[in-house]
Formats: sequence, structure tokens, C-alpha cells
Amino acid sequence: MTPSKPRLINPAGETAPQYPAAKVRLTYNEKFSILRSSKSAFLSTYLWIVAGVLAGQMPVFSLIALLTLPPAIKAVRGALKHQELLPAMTNNVLVVLLTQFLLGVGYILAGVFSG
Repeated sequence: MTPSKPRLINPAGETAPQYPAAKVRLTYNEKFSILRSSKSAFLSTYLWIVAGVLAGQMPVFSLIALLTLPPAIKAVRGALKHQELLPAMTNNVLVVLLTQFLLGVGYILAGVFSG
């Protein structure tokens, strides 16, 4: 007797497998549309930081957030390869969280060293 797979009960009271095997296949155009928007978001974020510093609206220490550029490049390149999708998604989350954190650190450093 083999053990049965764990099952969940959905709101309708029906049982469903715990790990559904839904596979999403993106077309060539859909995949590159997503990548294009991802690259645009990363690029605009980094340009915004640099422009803010050059305009004097952000402290120079904010440039520390540019340290997330290598993982951003790795995320975009990894997303191009279907086999490396999970590491690419991991790098994407890492970039988003670290950029925000490092911007905060930049503002804190600016406050510490300006006064």
C-alpha cells in the first residue's frame, strides 16, 4: 500500500492536490515583453538614483544602492534561460530588497556624516 499524496480542501469543499502541477508556457513574445519591462524597471531605478544625486536631491551616500547592479544583471540574464528561472527570481527579490535597504543606509550615513 503506497501512501497517498497530501490533499487540501478548497473553499468549495473539494479536495485538491497540495502541489498542483500547473505549468505555464510563455510564448517568445510574452517572455521577452516581461524581460523588457524588468530591464526597464531596473534601469530606471538606477538612473533615478544617479539623477537624484546629480540634482542634489539625494545624498551622495545613496549611490551605495548601485551595489545591487551585478545581481540585477544576473537576474535579467538568468531569466533568459528557462533552466535558470528560480535563481533569476531569487536575484530579482534580492535586488529589490537590497536596493531599498541600501538607499536607507545611504540616507542614514548622510545624516550621520553631515552633522
